[in-house]
Amino acid sequence: MEPAEYTKHLESDARDLLAAAWSDPMQNVPTCPDWTLSDLAAHVASALRWVEEMVRTRTPEFLPLPEAPEGWEEVSAWFEEGLGSLLETLDRADPESPVWNWIVMGPGPARFWFRRLAHEASVHRWDAENAVRQADPIETMLALDGVDEYLTIASRWLELTPKPSLRGAMGLETTDGRFATTAVLAPDSIALHRGLDGADCVVRADASDLLLWLVQRKALLDRGMAVEGDVSVAGLWAEVSFG
Repeated sequence: MEPAEYTKHLESDARDLLAAAWSDPMQNVPTCPDWTLSDLAAHVASALRWVEEMVRTRTPEFLPLPEAPEGWEEVSAWFEEGLGSLLETLDRADPESPVWNWIVMGPGPARFWFRRLAHEASVHRWDAENAVRQADPIETMLALDGVDEYLTIASRWLELTPKPSLRGAMGLETTDGRFATTAVLAPDSIALHRGLDGADCVVRADASDLLLWLVQRKALLDRGMAVEGDVSVAGLWAEVSFG
């Protein structure tokens, strides 16, 4: 996806997240059990402002995350202002300019952050809506891109924090047949190859549900999810998480 597409999704999902949070800011978020909707909005707002400063200043080094204000109305205003500033900064930014990111732990193309924030907003928008009503699914093309991104992130995370029991070949396929890949799991890496040849199991769902399962929002037995083959291999995915 192009940077402008990520920005469009980021703006839409961030605004929908805030709208959901306004319905009941003190509502607990089931998929982020330590947070209320106000806490969730504060977390996302902090990330938006953090990235805005890094991209605007083209920093090659880690910057500390800003601390959110207290009180829902203050958080909401801080979120709105931060989103507006971020969108302006991304609109002016060169996606190839070097900016620090936590995958390389140093400077890399700023486009990393266009993509990362689009997926941060989409999943947390789903979290927020799910706390107050039946959440809308993540847009299909964005979800497919999110699957690819998350598998890359998870592999990097495993390099830093290996999981000794992680082994097997896990196939992933969307129910419309537009996506099929196999993730070969190892304690400290994930290797991907197209298709399902050699998979010990295959997890099938629509693109949104497949992404939401990978990021620990849905369970294998949830409606819309299906798994064939050695279910224990898919079950190991519960050990993989970051952040």
